[in-house]
Amino acid sequence: MSQTKVAAPFVANNANFRNLIINGDMSICQRSTSVTGITASGYRTADRWDNNLNDHGTFTQTKSTDVPDGQGFTHSVKLDCTTADASVASGSYFRFQQKIEAQFLAPVMSGTANAKTTVMSFWIKFDNVSGDFCADVLNINNSNNRVISKKFTYGSGAGWQKYTFVIPGDTDGNALTIDNSAGYYLQIFLGAGSDLTSGTLQTTWATRVNANRAAGQSIQIASSTDNNVYITGVQYEIGDQATDFEHLPHDINLQRCLRYCVSYSTNVGDEILVPDPSYLCTGFMYNGSYMVGVIHFPVPMKNEPSLTTSNATDSFQFYSANSSGSGTGDALDDLTISSSSSRITAGVYNNTDASTPAGNGGGLYIHTSSTMIFEAEL
Repeated sequence: MSQTKVAAPFVANNANFRNLIINGDMSICQRSTSVTGITASGYRTADRWDNNLNDHGTFTQTKSTDVPDGQGFTHSVKLDCTTADASVASGSYFRFQQKIEAQFLAPVMSGTANAKTTVMSFWIKFDNVSGDFCADVLNINNSNNRVISKKFTYGSGAGWQKYTFVIPGDTDGNALTIDNSAGYYLQIFLGAGSDLTSGTLQTTWATRVNANRAAGQSIQIASSTDNNVYITGVQYEIGDQATDFEHLPHDINLQRCLRYCVSYSTNVGDEILVPDPSYLCTGFMYNGSYMVGVIHFPVPMKNEPSLTTSNATDSFQFYSANSSGSGTGDALDDLTISSSSSRITAGVYNNTDASTPAGNGGGLYIHTSSTMIFEAEL
């Protein structure tokens, strides 16, 4: 019987999975498709993408259908400034970034004599903004603190533009530790204060000097509430020329995202949306006030995850049957993840709201516009 071979995802010169960025087309948004009032760092809509934000206005982030024509994209991330911060503090910044797991960077061979040239490319569109902005690649792996930057110019009313950043192999520094820790940070600067702009732009690999990282940056996305920025088509690959964006099947893209985030929700996000109510897993009563269940993840996660829930009243329900067959139910306001959880399963429990008799088995359900998010991000 013939077998289908799955291509190794991160092999140099492999025509498949050449993009080391995950969800570069912004199509997977498990956590939400729209988040308002953003003033600090965190993962909001597009999976794997972090708003690295400090003291630089207030934003709404949405999954947008505004995309470059003729490139095959269906979505972008839109960041809309809703509260301006026209006076840029020295320590303020907004970096749209993805952290790449070190073991996926093995073919780059950073820190060795055979380090490979790589190239970063991306599509971006600004509304009501023109000027210069920067991007950099930061290597924080294995005691490295090395960075390389580039400045780009965006013209007034230019619409969607594609930019490329050719990055020579870094033969200095320490070789990457090939494990599941963070390797490179790829960052696009949308705003920066003098702590990051007062030096000379660092256009070759060198030890990080913060003042050099965004020298020459004039775009400050928080300067006006008329400002918007859209980003999609981010690619990072081995080679000295940017190739066309590698579009992966939606299910493959989702599987790669699930390594870092698994979200079950009745009302937000756009992937694992479930009916209200919806069965999550089987469970049992450890004693008269302690309910335990085990959730199996769709794919192994990067490491043992944390759990965040919506914490709404009666977000979860544990239904069980007693010895006479009569059904009982406990409304649970929250769930806690067990310390014995793993990359493939999570033990969840509630020891405050449950009252079903000890020993009863049953089903754990999510309902009442609730969300539970397991995260193993870098």
